[in-house]
Amino acid sequence: MELVRRAARIRQAIERLRHEHDHARAAAARSNAPPAAARALARQAERDGRNRHWRGDLPSHAARALWQIYRTQRVSGRGDAGDNVALPPPTAAPVAPAAPAAQTPSSGQQAGSAQPPAPPSSDTPASPDAPARLGGPTPPAQAVQPSQARSVVQDDRSRTSRTGAFATDYIIPAGTYRQDQLVADNVRAAVFARLPAGSKVSDLAVSGLKLVTLPTGVDARSVLAELRAEFREENLGLNFFYAPKPYQRAADAARPEASRPAADSTGCRGAGCYGRKAIGWSDHLAACARGVRIGIVDTGFDRNHPTFAARAERLKVVMGSEHGGRKALEWHGTGVISLLAGAPASSTPGLVPDAEFFIADAFFTNSSGAPETDTAHLLEALGRLNAPDVAVQIVNMSLVGPKDALVYRRIVEMTRRGVVFVAAAGNNGPGAPPGYPAAYKEVIAVTAIDEHGVSYDSASHGDYIDVAAPGVRVRAALPGGREGLVTGTSFAAPFVTAIAAVSLRGSPLDPRQAREALDPKSVMLRRFRIEPIGGVGPQERDVVYGLGMVKAPQTCGSEAWAANVERMPAHAPARPQPAIRAEPVGGAWPVEVMRAAAGG
Repeated sequence: MELVRRAARIRQAIERLRHEHDHARAAAARSNAPPAAARALARQAERDGRNRHWRGDLPSHAARALWQIYRTQRVSGRGDAGDNVALPPPTAAPVAPAAPAAQTPSSGQQAGSAQPPAPPSSDTPASPDAPARLGGPTPPAQAVQPSQARSVVQDDRSRTSRTGAFATDYIIPAGTYRQDQLVADNVRAAVFARLPAGSKVSDLAVSGLKLVTLPTGVDARSVLAELRAEFREENLGLNFFYAPKPYQRAADAARPEASRPAADSTGCRGAGCYGRKAIGWSDHLAACARGVRIGIVDTGFDRNHPTFAARAERLKVVMGSEHGGRKALEWHGTGVISLLAGAPASSTPGLVPDAEFFIADAFFTNSSGAPETDTAHLLEALGRLNAPDVAVQIVNMSLVGPKDALVYRRIVEMTRRGVVFVAAAGNNGPGAPPGYPAAYKEVIAVTAIDEHGVSYDSASHGDYIDVAAPGVRVRAALPGGREGLVTGTSFAAPFVTAIAAVSLRGSPLDPRQAREALDPKSVMLRRFRIEPIGGVGPQERDVVYGLGMVKAPQTCGSEAWAANVERMPAHAPARPQPAIRAEPVGGAWPVEVMRAAAGG
């Protein structure tokens, strides 16, 4: 077991060193600096600590040797039977081929298999974007959850909550999108006229959103490259999908920790009830969110759970699992929603039960029994939440995926209306690439900490992390009238969503107060009370904890709002065009040049 832990830590250290090296190379390329300048930039990054959170100075040959020992033990059966992890060797990231390969993938091609490269564009990165999965907890059945009192301490920025779940165990193989589909968002008819013969165009539930199904044997990436060359301003994209790792079993994903029948009591009791105290929550704050319209993009939830009893009028489902696939397991959505909307008189009371909730169940179950969604359904979910008769003010997205220009464009449009986006940072570990939508600059990215203020060991790290909130072994409702302990950045995000909801009244984002377009994220971060963690000072950002742990306000009045709020550009482009940058990624996600969210 200890050998596996060491291998995981060494590999993460190497990924962090690679991250710094690639970051420096990218910065040097942008400034036409010589290699010496790149090395200087890397040294500066090491000194200021912004691009890694703990020191891993083992040379690569030592890491490879340790990997070989580990691999030999696993092959010979001498490894710990509980160490069912899949650590790839710590070698250099794969290099994309120089020329496109003629290849026709079959419909049953596995996630992570090679995909034909295409010219880079805002929607077509140089190599396949990574697939994604729910940002919520690593399946508790696969991760033993010992006491949270002990933690690994490398330095102030390296403490991680020892849940027994390794970051590298949950990195998903790269390169998955629906190979026979494209997504079109309000494009001209001339675009459809240039599709290959035999293509089918179908309307989705949101006006202007269409799904293009290509003929058998025609790959979406190559078709998209041709269309983008001719129609550069049209909103076309690949239909990225959110896929689980192939060996994840549905049964494992359905058993959160310490599940038990929901207690017949008022208020949270026992383990996992530390969240309110940690953020300084007072029950009177719930009234501050009365009437605030909160959108939740997640799996479905158990509407018959006692914590949701007699609350149907406040829990409106605007999108269900009618996508043709099997219904996704509901424990993830049930847990997330209960943290916000659980009945005050139940054993899993929500933080803001008097708010108005609009649930977009965008997930369905794939052949492996795990939750899955794609770009088309996420766009549909956001479109429904943005409809005039819904018009949510805050969106909670406890999911993580690749950069997606179409999803990003929809988020930008909604933020210009004043909508606050809160998203889970992801559970792919310190060496993982940025997780989206959290890594978009318009979105508040939330990481998870335990009751001791220690970072969740599988939480993603990066300079896009904004704040930390309780998310390790938090008590929440589970389907079938049960409750249990759930872990992950998915369950930290609702705490921040609740604080945003009680902070909204009287703010510049309040429809009664708004006079001009504002940056909702900037408004909220200025309003939040944030306690620095990890040895950083106020207003300093850490790659593990962001600005620090968010705290609940003492009141819901408008007197605490700062007058100096960052405005959005007066004449913003209709289509976001963030700058190109080199995106260093770890684990199974290859290093590649992508179009990044500005500042993400």
